[in-house]
Amino acid sequence: MRPFRFQLERVLSVRRIEEERARSVFAAAERAAQTAEELVLRVRAHIDLAHRELERVIAQPQLDAPAVLAGQTAIESIARLLAPALERARQARVQAERERAAWEARRVAQRSLENLRGRELSAHRRDEEARENARIDEMALQRAERARRGSSRTPPPAEAGDAEH
Repeated sequence: MRPFRFQLERVLSVRRIEEERARSVFAAAERAAQTAEELVLRVRAHIDLAHRELERVIAQPQLDAPAVLAGQTAIESIARLLAPALERARQARVQAERERAAWEARRVAQRSLENLRGRELSAHRRDEEARENARIDEMALQRAERARRGSSRTPPPAEAGDAEH
C-alpha cells in the first residue's frame, strides 16, 4: 500500500498557523473590548452611586448646600469620564469585530483545505482498497487456474468397481 500524500500539505500547515494566530489576535481584541465595556459599566455605577448619595443629602430635613454642591460636582466630574470611556469601548468593540471577521476568514480557508484533504484521503483509500481487491482476485484466479491445470494433467482416480474387471 502506498502512503497518502496531500499535495497541499504545506499550504494547509501555513493556513493552520495563520488561523491560530488570527484566533489569538481576536481573543486579545475581545479581551480589550470587554475590559473597555466593563470600565463603562463601572463609570455608570459610580454615577448612579453619586446620584443616590446626592438624593440622600437632598432628602435630609436640613438642606446642606455645600454637600449638595459637592455631590453635583462629583457627578459632573465622573460623568466627564463616561464619554471617552464609551468611545474607547466602541472602538475596541469595532476592532474586536474586525479581528473576529479576519479569524473567521482564516478558519474558512483552513477548513476548505482540510475538507479537500479529507476527500483526497478517502479517494486514496478507495483506490488502494480497489488495488488490493484486484490483487486478491488475481491471486484467486491464478490459484483456480493452477488447480484446473493440475486436475486436467492427472487422470481422474479410478473407481473401485472398475479396477476388478
